[in-house]
Amino acid sequence: MIRLSRTWKFYIISTALFVVLVTVAGFVLQVELKKKLKAQLEEQVFTLARVLVRVLPDTAEPSVLIPWCREYEEAAEVRITVIQSDGAVIGDSSEDSIIGENHLDRPEISEAIAVGTATAVRYSKTLGVDMFYAALFFKEKEKVIRLALPMTKVQAIENEVMVFFALVLYVIPFLAIVISFVFARYVASEGPHFIRE
Repeated sequence: MIRLSRTWKFYIISTALFVVLVTVAGFVLQVELKKKLKAQLEEQVFTLARVLVRVLPDTAEPSVLIPWCREYEEAAEVRITVIQSDGAVIGDSSEDSIIGENHLDRPEISEAIAVGTATAVRYSKTLGVDMFYAALFFKEKEKVIRLALPMTKVQAIENEVMVFFALVLYVIPFLAIVISFVFARYVASEGPHFIRE
């Protein structure tokens, strides 16, 4: 049976505890970071919506609003939909066929009309992908402006941040473990000069 010196026993126990602590901390921090990223994304999208709503044409004519939505979609790189307070779609940058449809049953629309702003993540039948929706009700014009991003784009942003996060959280501690391993071997080989067996 192999008997480990006190140095190696200390190294193994401390390394195991360190790995457990890093794993738990990583999980907690990852959850918190995702929350922060989501909050920051919402803030940026709503800031854009507030800018757009200020230049929104004061009309309910789809012939005016559809070109306006398309023009700003190209600049902002988000899908734009304009909806009246009764739920009727009067402008959209991606699909003319939804003009006239009632979207009051969409959760982000009904909630935005009730409280001012709302977000939702759901599948878009029109585009065939999961979308992140942010809706802003502009009371002065009695209209909702809704911005939409494909979740693939949202997840790509999240993944970029999470890769950097993983490097910081896991690679640096791994290097610390390697360095401590080398140090433990050195101490063990030096014997009584560093630790009494």
